[in-house]
Amino acid sequence: MIGVSKNVPLNIRQKLAFSKTKLRETLIALKEIVEGCIILSTCNRTEIYIEGEKI
Repeated sequence: MIGVSKNVPLNIRQKLAFSKTKLRETLIALKEIVEGCIILSTCNRTEIYIEGEKI
C-alpha cells in the first residue's frame, strides 16, 4: 500500500491526484505488471493498493 494523506503538503498531493483519464491509463499500465490494483483518490488523499506480480 502506498498512501498520501491530508498531512502532506498540497503541492505534492496535487501531483499524485488522478483525473478520470489518468486513473484509467494508470490502471491499464499497472495491470501489465501486477496481479491486482486499487487506486483510491479523493480530495484529501490518494491510496494505491497493489497485489502480487505477474510471472
